[in-house]
Amino acid sequence: MVERQMALPEDRLAPPPSIGLLLALVDSLRQGTLNEVQAETIMQLRAGIRALAEKESTIEDVKVPTTTPGMA
Repeated sequence: MVERQMALPEDRLAPPPSIGLLLALVDSLRQGTLNEVQAETIMQLRAGIRALAEKESTIEDVKVPTTTPGMA
């Protein structure tokens, strides 16, 4: 995969950025001078990140515990 080829050794050690950090980075890009296509791209990135965050929180809400209470 291309992603594996592009990864730097230090990237493999770092935890992935949080949803909050990703949103902050996208919001910081909006502060610059963007053309219409760039502004639309930023809006789509932000919407996608928020959708992933909502999906992740929904998954967390329904995860089945790996151990049964009282059985550990």
